[in-house]
Amino acid sequence: MRSDPALAQVVDQGFREHNTVGTTSSYGTGARDYARFCTERSLRMWPVDEISYCGWLHVTTRRIKVASLDMYMAGVRDASILEGHGWHMPGNEMVRRTMRFLKRKYPAAKKGKKVPVTVGVLGRILPLLAGWPDMATMTEDDRVFASASVCAVCGFLRGGEFLASRKSTRAVLKGSDMAVRHVGTRRALVVGVPQPKARFWLESESVPCFENVVDDTMCPVRLWEEYSSRCPAFKSSGPAFLLRGKALSRDFMVQRTTGLMRLANIAFVDHRGDTMDVRAASWRSGAVCSAVKAGVSVPHIMALGRWSSSAWENYLLQAPMDLQGSASSMWAGTSLQLAPATSGLRVAEFDVGGFFAPFFAQSINIDLSTLCINVNE
Repeated sequence: MRSDPALAQVVDQGFREHNTVGTTSSYGTGARDYARFCTERSLRMWPVDEISYCGWLHVTTRRIKVASLDMYMAGVRDASILEGHGWHMPGNEMVRRTMRFLKRKYPAAKKGKKVPVTVGVLGRILPLLAGWPDMATMTEDDRVFASASVCAVCGFLRGGEFLASRKSTRAVLKGSDMAVRHVGTRRALVVGVPQPKARFWLESESVPCFENVVDDTMCPVRLWEEYSSRCPAFKSSGPAFLLRGKALSRDFMVQRTTGLMRLANIAFVDHRGDTMDVRAASWRSGAVCSAVKAGVSVPHIMALGRWSSSAWENYLLQAPMDLQGSASSMWAGTSLQLAPATSGLRVAEFDVGGFFAPFFAQSINIDLSTLCINVNE
């Protein structure tokens, strides 16, 4: 710092601002919580002592969820590094045992899956738009909604890649990022996602949304060309998807999709039977579910969605009836008999005593009634 103050400032800025604004803010919350814990107990704050650190984990978990603890811990680590003490807790046995105890004491609820806006869902809700599929007779709001929905599913787009929100620090997709080109022998709407989330070191990443040559009703190329040519405020230097002169918001897309799904009588339920909500990731999830349903291979799904790991599986929602069918295949040839399928509730019935009889000694007397399993489709 004494020999080159300007360079020291640049290095310091790189240490402090390598995260997004939202992450930095969350880290600050965790660091302040740890500082308050140490101050109240007259404990040495830096360097971090493993016993004090474990005590802080116990106290903090009384107020926050265990799932949020990782962000708090990352905040303490970040502050320790910025204070010049480095970080020596990875692999610490006391911390590992403490976290194992806390996760057992405060078990977390299973993380809910994302409601998938699939090709099938679009095929049910888009016809509810007045004038569909004639973009010339549709309202400006419906045109941008239809175009953005189809492009997002075709391109496996993340919510932050085509929608704007108040908390987002991502660059808004611009008109100049969208181009209709020939990819091989097919036309495609090529979306240039600026600084993609998974590959933030790239300036942009090209995502092709190929045209549908069989039926152009939900063709991303047609919808984009008709939307952009009819949008009075559209400019290549401005947001790609505009709603009443402003960037298309996540709130509008979520609320509009939720309303149309309700009209179409479409609902998804989680493992508890509670109705799931549409989220910003629903279009990307819908693309994955549609691809799996269509029999697209895993390598191609990863290529289309720009995944380099098995993280794509987090976007997949397995239907209860698909799981039931798989389970039925496992038990083929046994006494398990499935009732005829119905359009709503499906019931599987089998005699428990007869099913398990071969596994028990003959001397054991079992008197069990018929078990009915109700599976909500």
